[in-house]
Amino acid sequence: MEEHIGQCYSKPRKWHRLASGTIMFLTLGVVYAWSIFASPLMAEFGWENTETSLCFTFSLLFFCVGNALGGFLAKRVKPRTIVLAGGIAMFCAYFSATFLQQDTLWLLYIFFGCLTGTATGMTYNAILNSVTRWYPNKVGTVSGILMMGYGLSSMIVGSLAAFIIENFGWRNAFLVIGILLGVVLVGGSFFMALPPKDMVFEPPKAKKNRKDNPPLKNYAPLEMVKRPSFWLFFVWVTLGISFGMGLTGHALQCALEVGATAGLATFAVGLISTCNGAGRFFFGAFFDWVGRRKTMLLATLLMMSAAIILLTAIKTSNVPLLMLGYIITGFGFGAMAPVNSAYVNSSYGPQNYAVNFSIMHIFSIPSSFLGPYLAGFLQAAFGTYFASFSAYIGFTFIALAITFLLRKI
Repeated sequence: MEEHIGQCYSKPRKWHRLASGTIMFLTLGVVYAWSIFASPLMAEFGWENTETSLCFTFSLLFFCVGNALGGFLAKRVKPRTIVLAGGIAMFCAYFSATFLQQDTLWLLYIFFGCLTGTATGMTYNAILNSVTRWYPNKVGTVSGILMMGYGLSSMIVGSLAAFIIENFGWRNAFLVIGILLGVVLVGGSFFMALPPKDMVFEPPKAKKNRKDNPPLKNYAPLEMVKRPSFWLFFVWVTLGISFGMGLTGHALQCALEVGATAGLATFAVGLISTCNGAGRFFFGAFFDWVGRRKTMLLATLLMMSAAIILLTAIKTSNVPLLMLGYIITGFGFGAMAPVNSAYVNSSYGPQNYAVNFSIMHIFSIPSSFLGPYLAGFLQAAFGTYFASFSAYIGFTFIALAITFLLRKI
């Protein structure tokens, strides 16, 4: 029922798995719209920017924990079970946030930051591992499509949350978004499954003029971490994610600092999300077409130019220039997720992808501090986001050096 055997290779029906995975990612990525939730909490309870930024930092940290948990469970538990558990946990996390009071900031950290981060990470890993297994020759493109949904989530679901906050209050926003996440993830979990072990796919074809063709072996996790290419790429993606998350977590507040209206600042959060989604699809397909070297170089140059534009916009209080910086940052930041997924699969093989991917995703730990927390800390220390983006320019120059080092490996 699942497959039709042609000449030599299996041709399973699989579009519904990609579609359901994309829909789930469209809701799962709402965590990146945190600044929309943070503003009314700061206004009502008088919490500082650094305090609410720490919640986002916890979300990113425990995303890494959840991702590792998802990788560990991948060979022990069915992916639908992992996604089902993630959906229930997400509802509980958002529901708990409706009980917040001025003296219960810890509740936000534990239930929303930690529980949401863990549930998002393990669900993210399970969906990626399940869906990409059905498309072994198009891992970059499929990852890009899934990640596009993840990136657009903060615009689509974030806009819904902003509407509810404005008209019905932030508590109702947490409740409605929690119900939405629970329903979509629990329903979508029934479409998540791995291909049967006896299913044989057509192997990927090596492309001419490509020095980074698929690996000749599947690397075990320990073998992977012993390779210099692993650590170079780890640093590269950490720096890129840090920059992107630093802007994403403070997009609304940064726009207000430069002089944007409240409405335009909220729109800017969605603008980053839209461009991020487009970038994820583009760079996923671009990776399949030209390989990781040119893809990483293009992404790095985009992020570098974006950092310079943002710094100039903040210095001159130029709102249109800031919006341009948001667009370029969102698009370049969109490369990080699909390139990370496709790089692990193509460089170290698909057999241990779930575990290897979760190990690579440990970059979430340093990124959570070098991203939103560092941006909030520097803004509080100097009273402006100019200091934050000065640091991120340095990140992009280091990332550029790494792209050239990787070309020699």
